[in-house]
Amino acid sequence: MCEVCRQMPGVIVHHKVHLTPDNITDPDVSLAHSNLQLVCKHCHDVIHGYCEQSVRLARVSFDADGNPVPKSQDD
Repeated sequence: MCEVCRQMPGVIVHHKVHLTPDNITDPDVSLAHSNLQLVCKHCHDVIHGYCEQSVRLARVSFDADGNPVPKSQDD
């Protein structure tokens, strides 16, 4: 069950401390059970603020050569 709402099945393993290029290689952040949380899709969207956007913003951007462009943590 979702560890947030406890009403829906958990389907996403959420990192409580969000992964960034600076911490993704730190196993205490990327792999530690204490930093992971099983959540449903709705709660995950709420945690990340996706539900608050009236217009869906692109989660990924690409440069002219088709390479992914990193988004800032504040996006």
